[in-house]
Amino acid sequence: MATSDLRFRIAVFVLLFAAIAPMSLAATPDYSGTYASVLTKKSKDSAPISLRVVQNEKWIEIIRTAGNKVTTGHCRFDGAPGPYTNAAGNQGTCTAELKRGVLIVVSIALEETNLYSPITIRMRRRQEWKLAADGKSLTINFVEDSPDAKQTPFTPGLDSASAPSRTTDPMGAPVFWTSGTSWKEKYQRTD
Repeated sequence: MATSDLRFRIAVFVLLFAAIAPMSLAATPDYSGTYASVLTKKSKDSAPISLRVVQNEKWIEIIRTAGNKVTTGHCRFDGAPGPYTNAAGNQGTCTAELKRGVLIVVSIALEETNLYSPITIRMRRRQEWKLAADGKSLTINFVEDSPDAKQTPFTPGLDSASAPSRTTDPMGAPVFWTSGTSWKEKYQRTD
């Protein structure tokens, strides 16, 4: 009985290994190429966006152009920060990693939060890139927040109890909300 139990366990192990091994050997998606934004009803008023991406086993370089604004990142896969420049021209850092076929890019750079009463804080942008199986379409989910700001409205001169009900500061300038902003962009491969 012990021999048949051992054979059964070995057979189960072999079957599980045979099922799991192809998943671990799956090719890493290559995002290299050029892409153009897919305009939706919501984005018809915005400028078209283009992406140029170069990827190898150590890093991914992303150049994003929206109108006359250019964002660049040379993001490393080893966790070390690479150079990043946001659309405002501010220098920062970025990293990249691949998790189960999804590219995750995290960048941090200084940004002014409000045109009427500028406050410069670090903004973190997390991107999840998903390439379609045919490699022709790309979806990027964005989440942007600030690692420096509290997750409540920033309102100078007001206590925290009254801040959430206000949309302007005491001088009448709009308040910048730091709880995080998220959006999605879709692209078609053009090369």
